Amino acid sequence: MKRYVTIIASLVFCGCIEKELPITPLPPGDLEINSPSIGSDYSTQVYYSLSSNEIVASNQKTDWCFALQFKNNSAILSLNSSRYMKTSLLMGLNYSAFVDETTLEAQQWNITPPQGADQEDPPLTLQANGLYILDLGRNEAGESLGYARFYVPEVSDWEAPFEIQIGPLNLSESEFINIDLDPSGSRLHFSALTLEQKQIEPDQGTWELWLTQYTEILDEETQYLVSGILTPSPQVQVYQSTYDLWDSLLISDWSNISFNSDWNEIGYDWKYYNLNEGSYTIDQDIIYCIKTQEGREYLLRILDFYDQNGQTGSFTFESIER
Repeated sequence: MKRYVTIIASLVFCGCIEKELPITPLPPGDLEINSPSIGSDYSTQVYYSLSSNEIVASNQKTDWCFALQFKNNSAILSLNSSRYMKTSLLMGLNYSAFVDETTLEAQQWNITPPQGADQEDPPLTLQANGLYILDLGRNEAGESLGYARFYVPEVSDWEAPFEIQIGPLNLSESEFINIDLDPSGSRLHFSALTLEQKQIEPDQGTWELWLTQYTEILDEETQYLVSGILTPSPQVQVYQSTYDLWDSLLISDWSNISFNSDWNEIGYDWKYYNLNEGSYTIDQDIIYCIKTQEGREYLLRILDFYDQNGQTGSFTFESIER
């Protein structure tokens, strides 16, 4: 293996862990500890690179509303679930059809599932000649952002350029946006608040972790906003070990490990909230194995969710490339 860790390094950074075994020492600086933050109000979304140990890009969660991604000759629709967004499709209606909030009460709504828009079977794909209504969710203060609509005209080839018409629910204005999806599967992002395409996600291969608030489904039916780490890049897969086997995983053969591409394999449940104490506790026994299509492999352990001032939203974790 390229890199190793010592029991001394583990004692310095993690405390005494009985299950770890002494192995060949690490070259200095290979074990990294970093604390990227999404803010105590969880208003920021952060793209993080384990290879360079830095934030590659960040944005406010109000900067975009939905994304489109080319896959299997379809356009997959994903929502900004950090705002608890929902969408409903009204087939047979054109862009200017009368729709008000009372009409929407009886509609069926969809969210982007926590395992990922491109992992859902079947995924939520754009339908030609369909009117989409967007519940724009909430801002960082928990206030409703209202509704928007966009219309998809006749499309015969989703790999070819097409356009959508987008605007607020009340038809007070609208814009036509030309869309040219990336055949490699990168997501294009759009704002229904400013009626434009936005540059949000960094290039594939430059990041592995997406630190953000997102919508999780609890008990298979309850939708709930949580804060965690997602891995939506199609180049990244994750395996979660619920036992503290850092040293063993660092030097073992990973070829028989069952990795998966679910966005929320790391997710949020490495922490839990103690109602009696009013604070989060971190499960430091959980180790995440992360690998990329380029053959790079990392170990990750989350250590804290608080900054030095006791504010939540700061993800302190240790990582190493093996």
